Amino acid sequence: MKIALINPAYEETLPSLEAMVTRYFHPRELAKALAKRMDEATWIQGFREEGKFRIGSTELNLFRARPFKGGIKELMSEHVDTSSLARVIDRIKPDVVHIMGLLPMDILRVAETCSEYTSRLSASFHGGHPSDDPSYYRLQLNALKKLSVILFNAYERARIWKESGLIDSSVKIAICPETSSFFRLKDREQIRQRTGIVGDPVCVASARLHPLKDPLTVIKGFEQILKVKQGARLYWVFQTDELLSDVEAMLDASPQLRDSVQLRGSLQFEKMEDFFNSADFFIQASLEEYGGNSLVEAMACGAIPVVTNIPSFRYLTGNDRFGTLFETGDSEGLAKIVRELSKEKYQEYSKRIRDHFDEFLSFDTIARTLQENMHGCRSTNSDLA
Repeated sequence: MKIALINPAYEETLPSLEAMVTRYFHPRELAKALAKRMDEATWIQGFREEGKFRIGSTELNLFRARPFKGGIKELMSEHVDTSSLARVIDRIKPDVVHIMGLLPMDILRVAETCSEYTSRLSASFHGGHPSDDPSYYRLQLNALKKLSVILFNAYERARIWKESGLIDSSVKIAICPETSSFFRLKDREQIRQRTGIVGDPVCVASARLHPLKDPLTVIKGFEQILKVKQGARLYWVFQTDELLSDVEAMLDASPQLRDSVQLRGSLQFEKMEDFFNSADFFIQASLEEYGGNSLVEAMACGAIPVVTNIPSFRYLTGNDRFGTLFETGDSEGLAKIVRELSKEKYQEYSKRIRDHFDEFLSFDTIARTLQENMHGCRSTNSDLA
């Protein structure tokens, strides 16, 4: 069985093919995992120019597309060059097609382009919601009718889309992570010598300083942790700083907090693996998350998740398998988890979390979920005739 994994959109700021391959590690690694399970898997990627390359064991085919910039007009516009995509599809002749994301114009154009070879189309949720705009809702409805399978990252998320009337009973719904990570669990002490990160315990956060991420609850909770575990340290990396002044005001009001919290700003992606491997605890207080990419990466490194009890985090942690979820806004609940887990349990928890990642959150998990759910779906148009 040949499967084509299509990522239609790309970012205009990507300066080169190498940068694009590095940035879009999800389709790259998922294609690799699919290739181990199916006869052939090909990564097809929208870009500024066409091309065919070999990335390790994966074949990469580029077709021309406009970068996606967001906004309702962009969502309703066509940015896939269908003639360019058709040239790739005609060469590959896939039996199954999986589309990254639920953007309706992407789904419609891919379905049209692949119709000669297959009607077995699937797509994965990567954010967004059923639209309140009537025109865009109709576009979503027409697009999702083309799909045989949709992968969601939480049952609650799937229910929202089904209850909106956009997904009927003929479409299979499967639950698996939105994305995974190729990060590995490493020796904590060796990595800390490299990063210079110290603390008893070491807590890390990787979230924008944005109201939706609720950074003030993290600071309040960490302040309560320090009352019991005075050697604790919090290291925070972030991409945007909307509430930076509020966070700094809280730190300035407490000498102990100021000495124990490091705001590090952005960190290069290639350094994040060592950052997470330096941690005992990963803390995040998000009020809402579509996917939870940072949480997945931290769990790949065995960091103990102390995160809010929201749908995506419940799924990623195995429905609170480790007893480390707290309610949104509950700084005391956050602090209690860290305070009450003894240092002797850190290594045991770390291994359990990595085992959980391997079984439920890996790229192979996503590939297996897709393979199992595409089996038995409606086949090619010629077979249906």
